[in-house]
Amino acid sequence: MPHIAVKMFPGRTEEQKQEFAAKVVEAAKTILGSSDASLSVSISEVGPAVWDARVYDPEIAANESMLYKRPVTELWHSRSGRPSKGSDQWSPPTPVQRFWMEKGSRTKPIR
Repeated sequence: MPHIAVKMFPGRTEEQKQEFAAKVVEAAKTILGSSDASLSVSISEVGPAVWDARVYDPEIAANESMLYKRPVTELWHSRSGRPSKGSDQWSPPTPVQRFWMEKGSRTKPIR
């Protein structure tokens, strides 16, 4: 305890995943007081074409009350301008999009 499951777009190297897992483990040990032996980390790659169906809708949108960090992309998700399902193209928000996302009415503090 705990098991930390991470889902991300494909494209990171094995070295990046190993470094990420190591830093997550160190943070869990420091902050949660967990032992190294009790921690596990899994990383699943999920492509952009199926992200909404496999991750965003069932795990992010459906569990908003459990989120401790909300994705910025939530504010222009596919229902409001993000590339449509099936698209392999994604780009970070422009400065104008970031401004409106930070000021948007759907933004609320996370506990």
